[in-house]
Amino acid sequence: MVDLSVDFMGIKLKNPFLLASVPSSTAANMPEAAKAGWAGGVLWGIDAWPEWGKDKGKQPFNRGYVPREFQPVESGYIRKGGKQWWAYQNNLCVPAFNKGGLQIVERAEAICREAKKSGLVIGHNITESDDPEPWVRIAGAAERGGADFLELNWSCPYLPEIGMTVGRDIDVQLTLMRELRKRTDLPVMVKFNAMLETDVLQRMAKQAVSEGANGISISNTLPGFIGIDIETGIPLATELGMDGKIHGVNGGISGPAIRPVALRGMADVHRAVDVPLCGIGGITDWKSALEFMLLGARAVQVGTSVMLFGYQIVEDMIRGLEEYMERKGYKSILDFVGSTADRFMVSAPYGGSALKQPKYLEVDEEQCTGCGLCVTACSSSSSGSGACTMKNGVAHIDPDLCHVCYSCRIVCPTRAIVEKWADGYPL
Repeated sequence: MVDLSVDFMGIKLKNPFLLASVPSSTAANMPEAAKAGWAGGVLWGIDAWPEWGKDKGKQPFNRGYVPREFQPVESGYIRKGGKQWWAYQNNLCVPAFNKGGLQIVERAEAICREAKKSGLVIGHNITESDDPEPWVRIAGAAERGGADFLELNWSCPYLPEIGMTVGRDIDVQLTLMRELRKRTDLPVMVKFNAMLETDVLQRMAKQAVSEGANGISISNTLPGFIGIDIETGIPLATELGMDGKIHGVNGGISGPAIRPVALRGMADVHRAVDVPLCGIGGITDWKSALEFMLLGARAVQVGTSVMLFGYQIVEDMIRGLEEYMERKGYKSILDFVGSTADRFMVSAPYGGSALKQPKYLEVDEEQCTGCGLCVTACSSSSSGSGACTMKNGVAHIDPDLCHVCYSCRIVCPTRAIVEKWADGYPL
């Protein structure tokens, strides 16, 4: 038997899977999440602001929030299954916040109290400006409402003067942390954005921990827009402006497209601080969740995948992680958390051993259709080695010429090109 439970900032989680702070993470939806098997959830920060009354937040999305999923223009080429999607653009259109008002505090307390009825571990995400007072008042309300921890959103890319604006100013962060530590004893997790450069991200993480942060989560959505309508020349995500014209808008990009950036951020933070880490960004199944854990995350948050495919996805995540741990002989999550971190290089050196790879590529002749796409990719890739050729209608890879750039494997439509570990390398 394996044990999926983990201690996270002094809080016992029955498994490492948490709902991220997204529109589906409302108080009203927490009972459904609990039934599916989630360990807990982080209430969406905007929950504290829209009207919360007779319907008790039962609307699937909060007022003024517009999540939009767009397929890239390459979707006809890359899309081969119902769940093989790439990215999601989240746009936030909300009225001006009554920052620090009494109603906000009352709503935050009520939402946390309602969410705790689910029996889940509950965190409250706070997104505010550089004024410490709203932060501490909402934190106090969350604590009175029974929240188990706070997540300070220093990374939201949607609106000016909050989120990433706070996340760029280390002096503001220090002031906020010091004021919060005077007013609440709840564990505090700071949410950073992986788009920050390595040295900046590490410096801010270290400073947050030195001022009392109990944990770090990374990453929020990345700023951008998902694509352009080539017929109109307008970005796909649009708003009708006050001038009556249609304008493209930036938003937060989530989904598998941002996972490589989020993983880099996780590796950076793990090298900088020694506190529990929570991985976020493009997690779709247990395998992508495991990538964050191997780089140091004790827990993960899942957002966009839940909005697209429902709360029940956690069932496969739990089962897949259990089977993986049994196969590997792991008894506890901590047996493998961070085990890949010491193999992460900031940058690879040029030349010498960097050209020697511990893997090699082979062609499964039974799967090969002889389409020749791999030959084109090999000859025109950055390596241009010419290792891939056609012999008797079947692809062949010369191991002495192959630089293992994976270009051939990426374009192969039948997955006929497989990778194998070479002998003599310690794994």
